[in-house]
Amino acid sequence: MVDYKEMREADTFQIVDAISTYHGKFNIQNMFADGTGGYSKGPCDVATDKGLDITGINFAQKAFDFNTYPNARTEMYLELAKAVKQGFWVNDIVKEEMLAQAVTINGRGLQALVPKEDVKKVLGHSPDLCDAVALAVYAMNHTDPIPGKMSQKE
Repeated sequence: MVDYKEMREADTFQIVDAISTYHGKFNIQNMFADGTGGYSKGPCDVATDKGLDITGINFAQKAFDFNTYPNARTEMYLELAKAVKQGFWVNDIVKEEMLAQAVTINGRGLQALVPKEDVKKVLGHSPDLCDAVALAVYAMNHTDPIPGKMSQKE
């Protein structure tokens, strides 16, 4: 059983309460939040004030492996695809949202995902659940075992 919660209409404090609940329930040591558009700033600040280690990630920011990927979104989705190929389980919603993604080669010769707007047109909605799962895999791949210490893998 995989546990997730949609919180589209939640305010900052409801989001932080959910983060705190999951943090305690699953003994989470490090967390990433979707910081695209600045929407995670408030929840990240409040969660940090409560002693939770959480990092906002903008999907358009530079990838950890910037010589291979043009941005974090491409890196996290391709890492998710690799994890799924290696047996990482995802539900049918995530599978559908993953299959709507397409990879191209950008002007620098790097693999790049098609714009999210194109994916929304294919699906008829935003791939929010897949974004969350990709972000979770990204957090696992780029966080050292010591809470709060980010790994800049090369």
